[in-house]
Amino acid sequence: MRVNSVQNSQNFGMAFRVNAEGAKKLAEKFHGFSDPRIAEADFVNRFVKPVENFKSDVIYDGKDVFVRDYHTADIYQVAAEKPFVDDTSVFYPVKNKAKNDLFFRVEYLKKDNLPDVEKMSHTSDMETRLNYAKEIIKEMGRKESTVESIEETAERLNKIYG
Repeated sequence: MRVNSVQNSQNFGMAFRVNAEGAKKLAEKFHGFSDPRIAEADFVNRFVKPVENFKSDVIYDGKDVFVRDYHTADIYQVAAEKPFVDDTSVFYPVKNKAKNDLFFRVEYLKKDNLPDVEKMSHTSDMETRLNYAKEIIKEMGRKESTVESIEETAERLNKIYG
């Protein structure tokens, strides 16, 4: 995995990150449209805004999509294969070398809450992976503390007012 170079990466929101190669691939994608600004705004609305308030990270390196769990520091490489669905959960395809995980389970509590996995997977491989990553990071976000530490408050204040 090439996630280690993301420390110096562009940070679109609080949780969506790209490295230099990821930024280049996104720029190429945006410039494939008649108005790259509209394509970028659409991308931000679909993939960046929904994850911007989480402490865990979604990382795009130009080739793969990863989710880094804030609490455990585990890194999951998101695959584009179709997820497995049961009555109240979706098992998104991932690779985690440390745990040998092949799926990340997201519990939706009721069948009515399940996302349309057919719709999520009828896009490009990158967008399919980003759709899955969005759902995975939301699940991780349910475990995140809503109370900030002193350091987190200071960092937030510095970003806003510094």
